Amino acid sequence: MKNKHLFLATFCLIATMFSLMYFSAKHDSLTFDEKAHIAAGFTYLTKQDYRVNPEHPPLAKDISALGLIGKNINFPANDDFFNLQPENTIEFKGQTINKNIEWWRQFDLGNNIIFQENGAKADQIIFASRLPMIIFTVVFALLLFFVAYKWFGKHVALLSLFFICFSPTFIAHGRLVTIDIAAAFGLVLATYLFLNFLQNPNWKNVFFAGIGFGIAMICKFSLILLIPFFGILMIAWVISKKENFWNYFSKTIALGLIGVIFVIWPVYAWHLSGEPVAKQIYDVQETIKGNPIPIARDFVYFLMNNSITRPLGYWAFGVLMAGQRTVWGNSTYFMGQVASNGWIEYFPVLYLLKESLAFHILTLFALFFLLINKIKFLFKKDSNKVAQFVYTHFPEFAMFLWIIIYWAVALAGNLNIGLRHIIPAIPFIYILVALAISKIYKNLDNYPKSKKAFKVMVFFMLTWQALAIFKAYPYYISYYNEIIGGSKNGYKIATDSNYDWGQDLGELKDFIEKNKIKKIKVSYFGGADLNYYLKDKWENFDYDSEKQTGWIAISANQLQGQRSIPVRGYDQKTDKLMWLNDYEPVARAGYSIFIYNIK
Repeated sequence: MKNKHLFLATFCLIATMFSLMYFSAKHDSLTFDEKAHIAAGFTYLTKQDYRVNPEHPPLAKDISALGLIGKNINFPANDDFFNLQPENTIEFKGQTINKNIEWWRQFDLGNNIIFQENGAKADQIIFASRLPMIIFTVVFALLLFFVAYKWFGKHVALLSLFFICFSPTFIAHGRLVTIDIAAAFGLVLATYLFLNFLQNPNWKNVFFAGIGFGIAMICKFSLILLIPFFGILMIAWVISKKENFWNYFSKTIALGLIGVIFVIWPVYAWHLSGEPVAKQIYDVQETIKGNPIPIARDFVYFLMNNSITRPLGYWAFGVLMAGQRTVWGNSTYFMGQVASNGWIEYFPVLYLLKESLAFHILTLFALFFLLINKIKFLFKKDSNKVAQFVYTHFPEFAMFLWIIIYWAVALAGNLNIGLRHIIPAIPFIYILVALAISKIYKNLDNYPKSKKAFKVMVFFMLTWQALAIFKAYPYYISYYNEIIGGSKNGYKIATDSNYDWGQDLGELKDFIEKNKIKKIKVSYFGGADLNYYLKDKWENFDYDSEKQTGWIAISANQLQGQRSIPVRGYDQKTDKLMWLNDYEPVARAGYSIFIYNIK
């Protein structure tokens, strides 16, 4: 493939991905988490105050907020987030502060900023916040292409790029103001730079690897797993290449300190500079006082009580918050059941059903190739040959190791609210499958007929994947593959950000107008404001009634959650909508809102 052809193919893939995200983002109403993230990013850039949404690092929210610069967004003048109301104040460390923990009301602030204070341009605010995220996702796709190109060449790079550009998961979440794509970006960037350092441990590469590590740490707190990941990689490299352990160990520690000093500390120091110090300390103490790890909690307190280490303390506070959330879990619907803790099969099932079926078939070819060509190295008695294999295939080893670590932690956790939580493990899967497909093709050089047949099969699978993504437009959040009959049946498996995140309220509005409905009972799950979209044509759905009549619109999340079986000690009602099993919806708004007309 000539360079001009490679450039043209890359451009076409990126342009297609951008277009699918751009136009489908215009279709979707505000999703659940976006309300908090948009408000957080806006307050970060305008107030340098980090009290909103501290359980996630700032990078993605900052990028999103860049789209609001120059848009004349009004901040709610009467909102008591930043205005001290006498009845809500206390004296703490010599300062008068708000005793409320504002991040508990971050969704209220988002609603006030987007719909109440700036209602005339709410759609403009939402899309202006999403556009930088779309661009960021495109940049990440190019980063993945670059890394695959550097490691394995142009054919693997182009195929990897195809997989991400036609990934229903990345298209769905790359358009939204969330942190999952940022996490994938931080992982790929930090890993690439760390492997550069291992291959050539000069101080220039140490510095850049440290910067990459620091960037990853302000993308998503789950990337704290990079610490054991890099430690294992460093040891594996030293053993396989028989290098000086202390040289690599000391420089690995140094790059970690570089990330802390040159990225984490200044980023958090800037974000906290507009927030009263007493308020920072108070919020941290009140939020994690019940943390089950006293040593970690007390260490955060220690960092917070020193002006120099306070930014690091606030970052560590976020890590503890994220850890608490993963351990405590969230009420979740999954395959007819509701629980507040996790299912070990949750992520495997969602990955199987929400990634492209064509890609899964190619993955099977890749796994078969791995079994017949590589697994023999695991049984070699000669440890030198195994070490040599690791050394000569170190990027593959690193990617496999990360996938194992991240999946293991995800399976052990209790936070089952979306496939998006394993997005950081998916890009390396794309590269590994692309690499295996490329190697299979090359290994068939002596079998021209088989090589041609394999080429035709791969082309067919890629065409199938592309067509499936085009067909799914613009309903990417609700996408499920052909195994269960497509997106129309996905609500039976899992809801929340897998299917129903509030994205189809605009379509409900259009349905109401088209059918001239005067009043409809609504139970909505999402981030959008019902008054903004539906005006006076809606009223609250009454869950306490055994049966209701007239027009009814219910989000899939509520619908499935209230006609399911509680398991593993879940003690709340989950049967309030069982009576709706006797009725068929007359329509859906998108895929996620079920519409009934009950006489």
